[in-house]
Amino acid sequence: MSGTCSGTPLPCSGLTTDQCALTSGCTDRGTCAGVATSFGDTCATQLDPRSCALTPGCYWATKCEGTPLATCNAFSAGACLSALGCVWTPALPAVPGGACALVGAPCTSISDCGCGLDCVLPCPGCARMCELRGP
Repeated sequence: MSGTCSGTPLPCSGLTTDQCALTSGCTDRGTCAGVATSFGDTCATQLDPRSCALTPGCYWATKCEGTPLATCNAFSAGACLSALGCVWTPALPAVPGGACALVGAPCTSISDCGCGLDCVLPCPGCARMCELRGP
């Protein structure tokens, strides 16, 4: 489906641990902090978010750095929405008597979207938004 990608990619510094890991150009230089509650374990020796989270008493302190490589000029909804901060606006025909939400518009239910869009949760910790229905 044709449409337009617009917006500005979110800076690396504002991304969560998971978002940082999925964003090209961003690197998580965070640290494992806290006090390990298991004998023999230390938080400081855990070098990645996963091993840190698996160590009781430890937590990952994200420090996402860099510059996202994505731009908001993609030619498909999937490519556009893969860059956090970009919004896809589909080229949809007008619907008599109805309103169409834009792809990326906030929503709480499918009725907030209309025009063949679903109300989805695009990632953990993200707000629900209108998105194109899958095949």
